[in-house]
Amino acid sequence: MGPARVEQALEELLSQRALIREVGDSSSGLYLPFFYQAQEEVARIISRLASQSAPQPDFSPEEKIAEVEKKTGLRFSPEQKKAIISSLQKKIIIITGGPGTGKTTIVRAMVEIFESWQKRILLAAPTGRAAKRLAETTGREAKTIHRLLEFQPKEGRFKRGPNYPLKGGALIIDEVSMVDLPLMYHLLRAVPPEMRLILVGDKDQLPPVGPGNLLRDLIDSGLVEVIRLEEIFRQAEESLIVVNAHRINRGQPLVYPRRGDPESDFYFFHQEDEAKVFQLILKLCQHNIPRRLGLSPLSTQIQVITPMYRGLAGVDNLNLELQKALNPGSHGLKVGQKEFRVRDKVMQVRNDYDKEVFNGDLGTIVQVDPERFGLLVDFDGRLVSYEKEELADLVLAYAISVHKAQGNEYQAVVMPLLTQHYIMLQRNLFYTALTRARKLSIIIGSYRALHIAIKNDKPIQRNCRLKEKLLEISRGREPNFQLF
Repeated sequence: MGPARVEQALEELLSQRALIREVGDSSSGLYLPFFYQAQEEVARIISRLASQSAPQPDFSPEEKIAEVEKKTGLRFSPEQKKAIISSLQKKIIIITGGPGTGKTTIVRAMVEIFESWQKRILLAAPTGRAAKRLAETTGREAKTIHRLLEFQPKEGRFKRGPNYPLKGGALIIDEVSMVDLPLMYHLLRAVPPEMRLILVGDKDQLPPVGPGNLLRDLIDSGLVEVIRLEEIFRQAEESLIVVNAHRINRGQPLVYPRRGDPESDFYFFHQEDEAKVFQLILKLCQHNIPRRLGLSPLSTQIQVITPMYRGLAGVDNLNLELQKALNPGSHGLKVGQKEFRVRDKVMQVRNDYDKEVFNGDLGTIVQVDPERFGLLVDFDGRLVSYEKEELADLVLAYAISVHKAQGNEYQAVVMPLLTQHYIMLQRNLFYTALTRARKLSIIIGSYRALHIAIKNDKPIQRNCRLKEKLLEISRGREPNFQLF
């Protein structure tokens, strides 16, 4: 199809309003109508929240913070205190920071103070695992955003919205870097005028899989108050995972443990040969890591994260070989080139609102039914059944990509890093993978690949105009775009 035919097809779609074209001062863009509407509405609501004043507390925030410090034995940094005070005084704030900077501690304090103020506080996160982690750290109920908004699978819509808003004094969204434009659109439409919105996330992680780069656009617009947590707390300073995560963000070389140190939480094994990297991954997952952490080799808390799908150390081959090594057997269900067995680690790769399992959720197969060609999978204590036609929604998860790991945490992470992965050697990708580990992170590969990954800070291009629209609004004028 030549350029003239393409132009003709576009003009026909534009005339039918199946596409929207927006022309700005320096560039133009084509949108599906829903994405255009979502971007416009998100910019409008965020601008309104940022400009509105919130009812002020009838107590001294500083005194409340002192009470929490006395009760918990903690001492908040000036940045943390600022975040807590802003959450009480503003309609919308963003709290961002890397690992070890106290985001979780702040959220716990906010929950206590809002509850003492008789304000109901809602907690939510984009994924099931992130919501569960939020519930564990706060001791309160936390939901996925879809559950919070009461998604109706059969109707394909959210029950919560302008005509049936959420109820409460404040809403905290954790792991907000994973929230894409459509989900934020539906969330904001359900936030009532009296509710404060507190967005918590790490701006240096990968952008969401879906459309937009919401957290970074909101921060870069300067329209919303942003509290940046940069101080690493004493306990976290002892973690090389935390120290190295911050060094990666600054483009600095990594710090390595003392030679032979058996207690370190971070190791780099130098190896240029992909075949030897592959063999070392098998050995670590089969023997060394389970012994070190007292876990089963099949635990979902041990995760291989790799930048690529192809190659010996890619997702596809590692899944087949780790399955053979960790869960041998022949009694399973063959689905194309893969086989599912009892005790296999699996991942859901499509949002299924009926089952309430979402893209990226990890589980363990607990039952195989050859007669009906079905499976029973344990997702963090919740059993979910799969029929034959639904098995395409599952993949083996002994090894996963960095994008699939986003929003999840594991006790141990193993990551190959080779020059063969050149196209994926990016700072935020490496940073995201490293920070998925809580107790142990092991990188295996070449110094050159490591150097490339740390130095390559080229931003991922997202074709959206949310930041520009927010900036136009902040300058007191409507966005300077012409619609056709």
